[in-house]
Amino acid sequence: MQMQNEEIVRSYRQAKRKREQITILAQLNACTEDQIYEILHAAGLNAKRPKHAAKAPAKPIKANTAAELLGQEKPDFTALSARVSFLVARRREIDKEMQELRAAMQELIDNMADA
Repeated sequence: MQMQNEEIVRSYRQAKRKREQITILAQLNACTEDQIYEILHAAGLNAKRPKHAAKAPAKPIKANTAAELLGQEKPDFTALSARVSFLVARRREIDKEMQELRAAMQELIDNMADA
């Protein structure tokens, strides 16, 4: 797992398309969607698996596609892992900035209500 359980839960809660977010989280963390569901259930979220998910086998991550995105002919898992770590860190920065923007917006709304 690349992300902490709390990060996974927060990312899921903030997602507009929750079902798609589970797939993304599984890919980012190099785990199965079932593992993501287990983390969400352990956090008290009632994330429901689609009915067809139980029948369909998990699709493996295509490392070649990721390698191509990084301009590599063959997958270099060290580089892929570094890229995932970079993106997770960037996501944290974005989440923090969004939280600050939400607080500023709430302050503006509160000030407007007082006026």
